[in-house]
Amino acid sequence: MTAAEAAEVNFNLTWRFAKTMPEIPHEYVVRSPDNEANFAALSETINKHGRWGTFRGNRYRYWYPGNDFKYWTIRRIINRARIDGAAITPKHSYPVQLLRSSTETKITTTINKYRRNKQLAAVWKRTARDVRHVIDGRRWILALRKGGTELIPLDHLSDAEIAERLPSRRSKAHRMMRLGHSVLCG
Repeated sequence: MTAAEAAEVNFNLTWRFAKTMPEIPHEYVVRSPDNEANFAALSETINKHGRWGTFRGNRYRYWYPGNDFKYWTIRRIINRARIDGAAITPKHSYPVQLLRSSTETKITTTINKYRRNKQLAAVWKRTARDVRHVIDGRRWILALRKGGTELIPLDHLSDAEIAERLPSRRSKAHRMMRLGHSVLCG
């Protein structure tokens, strides 16, 4: 099969968004008995027609079939990502533009959820054990609200309450700068 013929083939795989890496938006499919034939065909195409590239110090073979995606394999996983600045043909510009803005919205939402979860994990870690509890597998925290103390689910903290419980970056940088200054001057 030539590269042009391979680009025309619909490999009919079900792609999943990689939620664990929102900073590197891409989709993947894992090899399974259900998709064995299509997975093997696409994997063979990537190995046969792809070209070598480097990402974070690792070499991968990337295949660019001309459909606005690049494909690469990592063991039993095939990944695909949109190529930055991919050409949009005029006859498809409206639907593709909608798809892109929808995808961008999903990516932004995923990144925001990821950041919030990391912040909540930091709040949980910094909170004293006697004011945090796990009840039925859910994390709860004692919080001062409406003039009294309430036991609330950790994920119900507002952004302002999270910010109160985390050290500000500015104050940390300021402390480090002061420490550096005292070392140099003292």
